[in-house]
Amino acid sequence: VGNCIILHNAKPIFIDIGAPTYTKDLFSSKRYEVFPTASEYHNLPIVNGCTQKAGASYRADRFAADENGAIVEYTSAYGDETIRSCVREISVTENSVSLHESIKADGEIRLQYYMATQPQMLDGNILALEGVKITLPSDANCSIEAVPLTDAKIIKNWHTDTLYKLIITNKNEMDITIEIQAK
Repeated sequence: VGNCIILHNAKPIFIDIGAPTYTKDLFSSKRYEVFPTASEYHNLPIVNGCTQKAGASYRADRFAADENGAIVEYTSAYGDETIRSCVREISVTENSVSLHESIKADGEIRLQYYMATQPQMLDGNILALEGVKITLPSDANCSIEAVPLTDAKIIKNWHTDTLYKLIITNKNEMDITIEIQAK
């Protein structure tokens, strides 16, 4: 619930990894434990190691969208009492996308965004990727992690054996905005 995919001129910025090679586990109770169908392989927060749970009771608390963006509150998707609030708001203009994350929880908060190509670090809080500039909060604890791929179908679809993950971490509260603008 709340995964976001962002494109610029039909090129992927923040991606959904996609469907893996089909195995029997994808059609079993293990479906949401398998890479990349588990929520930790989506552009979603992980709080105290807790990912979103599967099932109808783990859903969005609120969702609204129009031509200018969307807002989703998905605290209930985690089923964890240490998570007090989890809200994502996306605002879209002709040349930019603002991604606002507001999370209140007891413990470590980890935001992650998957990318198909390795971003270039322009400055301490600015990344360049596929014709866009991604501005991160100046006080954010950010890193880029390589994600090696082993699934043949995913490697073929992305034309690479490595994806990348932008990781932003904090404790107890995160209230940040990521600006994605055309260069």
